[in-house]
Amino acid sequence: MAAGLGVTIVPGLAAAAVREDVALLRIRSDRPPTRTVLLAGRAGAEPSAHARAFGDALHEVAAQLRLELQRRVRQR
Repeated sequence: MAAGLGVTIVPGLAAAAVREDVALLRIRSDRPPTRTVLLAGRAGAEPSAHARAFGDALHEVAAQLRLELQRRVRQR
């Protein structure tokens, strides 16, 4: 960083919080990136209505963050 330069890999969900003066570049690949996120609960127990609502809320927020990231990457 002595020259004012640095490189790092930023997870998509964190990219929305990157300062505006930092350039984000998409990593190119032949295959789309995949990631699996799971909610854990007790084995054999049906999720409660609250747990299902929480999962639905997480899904919605993740979708909104993904759209925001795509918007920010297109702008740069």
